[in-house]
Amino acid sequence: MNEPGGTYGQYRVLRELHRGAITSVFSASSARPAAGAAPSDPRPTSAIRLCQPEVDVVGPAASERAVERFLDRARLQQTWNQIAALTPVIAPIHDLGRCSGRNLGDDPDTNPASLPGAYAITDLASVGSLAHLARIGAEMDRGTLQSIASKLASALVTLKQHASRGHGALKASNVLLSAPSTAAGATADAGSGTAASINLSQAQLRLADPALTFHAPDDESREVRAFAEIIHLLVVGKPFQGGWSAGSQKRWAALGPSGASWRKFVESILDPAAHVEAGEIAGIGIDDLPRTVEKLGKASTTRRNGLIAAAVVLILSLSAGGYAYKLHLDRAAGNVVQRWNIDPKAPENWTELCNKYQAWFAFFLRRLEERPSDGVIQAATASLSDENGNRAPRIASRRDLYRLDSELQALIVALDGERVRAAGLDPQARSDPWSIAGVSLDRDLGQLAIVPPERAKHDSSIERTERLLSLMSAVRDGLGNWK
Repeated sequence: MNEPGGTYGQYRVLRELHRGAITSVFSASSARPAAGAAPSDPRPTSAIRLCQPEVDVVGPAASERAVERFLDRARLQQTWNQIAALTPVIAPIHDLGRCSGRNLGDDPDTNPASLPGAYAITDLASVGSLAHLARIGAEMDRGTLQSIASKLASALVTLKQHASRGHGALKASNVLLSAPSTAAGATADAGSGTAASINLSQAQLRLADPALTFHAPDDESREVRAFAEIIHLLVVGKPFQGGWSAGSQKRWAALGPSGASWRKFVESILDPAAHVEAGEIAGIGIDDLPRTVEKLGKASTTRRNGLIAAAVVLILSLSAGGYAYKLHLDRAAGNVVQRWNIDPKAPENWTELCNKYQAWFAFFLRRLEERPSDGVIQAATASLSDENGNRAPRIASRRDLYRLDSELQALIVALDGERVRAAGLDPQARSDPWSIAGVSLDRDLGQLAIVPPERAKHDSSIERTERLLSLMSAVRDGLGNWK
């Protein structure tokens, strides 16, 4: 159904805009075009968000929970949009419901209708999400950044005032921009990769896909951190991973006199140990964001030069021994992130681990415990008996089957050994991205890959990530076409 021409409710799919691990977004038009409209050339006016978990990867139970959570969040968004004061800042939900899921396994006979899936219809964000702006490399000048940050801060305050809570799942992909209704191209297909024709400072900003729960003050602190992460993504073009690269400094400098102040604001929240003197900034809440944004926009050239000089002094002090003090602060806060900040491979390895685990390794681990077909078992045991003249061992799973080969046996031993090592660090003795990061199993691996939790940055977690990646590589090489 998610091919062009497929329908959900009263809306027809036009083209895919974005595909994630669990959800995808498509532009859409009404399945019943108005009189006089050309059915062969429909104008996109809506967006269809689909939740179709990969059942073969995450399992039936987790897939069903993901679909239920998707629908509950869509209903919450719909309720908020119907509050008059929130209508301007919350994207509407016009329709939602259940639909067919998708099967990516090796059983072509599985009926997608039996798999969990859901959809939600909203307005088409003609500019796209803030994540889309970052993907296409939209450059932020001082005025555009100030406008977007001001609108986002105002939207968060409005939500808190009228819903008595924050968004709870704030990220760039959940902040949508649309051209003013009177502007040309207001119905342009979002995600087309062009934003230059639209004045971003005039775009309307709306929030989407809120979390079901919000617990202050911890979640409010995370909301402010998410706000800073969005600013960093818009300016630098990639998620914050610690440190100051020459390329990122040029991006901040391009903002003019206020660039250094914006950078200090962002890094004081995302990496407070690097800005010992910035505690007054890191302690702000949602209500403080509009005033802070306004202040940052008015930063003077003198303040900019002073901050750059302070940054240079800090860098020199780190290289001359100040790094030991930073590590002391990290350890005092319980966040030993020494290697993460100085080893460029650490963030890359974490992203690779999450992506590969999601793409195939979790599926392989489940298949390892499954029983092979009777034909495979008979062929394996017959071959073994004929060759050695001995009684073949009992084969109850693919794990037993792989043990018949000495090289594959070594891989199985390595897998078991990694679980034993993990037992010393994790009570559940798991060795997977969730346990390494210290988060629940229902967290989306795609999001974890982009925004690593603090525990994933610890030295011990970096080492576990490296071991597991090495093991996954050996498994893939050893098994070849393991399916």
